[in-house]
Amino acid sequence: MLLILIAGGLVGLALCLDALVLWPVQEVLRALRPGSKAAAGGAVVPAPEASLLPAQPCFEVIETSPRPVPIASTPLLGRPPEAIEVPVPRAFQPSAAPQEGGIPGAGPPASPRGGGYVLPTIGLLDPPVPFPIQEHEAKIHARAMLLERTLLDFGLQVRVVQIDTGPVITQFEIALEAGLSVKRINSLADDLAIALAVPSVRIVAPIPGKTTIGIEVPNE
Repeated sequence: MLLILIAGGLVGLALCLDALVLWPVQEVLRALRPGSKAAAGGAVVPAPEASLLPAQPCFEVIETSPRPVPIASTPLLGRPPEAIEVPVPRAFQPSAAPQEGGIPGAGPPASPRGGGYVLPTIGLLDPPVPFPIQEHEAKIHARAMLLERTLLDFGLQVRVVQIDTGPVITQFEIALEAGLSVKRINSLADDLAIALAVPSVRIVAPIPGKTTIGIEVPNE
């Protein structure tokens, strides 16, 4: 019996709690739902269906106008070419006047930089070998006389009128007697080489611009 009374008390307490606490809370939540009565007008606005509403984009599109590109005021080809400097020729300076007893325009040798260098003396050079000019001239005249005598042995009367001495050969210029044939002189080239004790002789018959014959003999 006591248990029945306790159970009935609990049921009544639950009903009182539902009526006093839960029901007002449910009414407040129902009023806050979409489609509930408006507080001001009391009109019921049906909630639109989701399929009938247009899709709203989730981002905002901002339209901007293109910014104008600045145009350079300078030409595209770059800077103008720089002026080319042309070297100006220096004025002509005449050489110094020739000095007496020396090379034209040659002065005393310039001293080297520093001043400590001393030019070598001439004594370092070997003395020149004296050339026996008189002995050489005597040999040349002896050959000229031998040449006249050799041609005379072959019956040719000739005379040496000029001698031209060079570094390699010596030319004896001979004048022929009247009526002597040049061919006879040319045929005696080997005989003259044997008489003068030389390898060979060259006969120039006649010498250009002259009436004489040249006999070239190698020097010793």
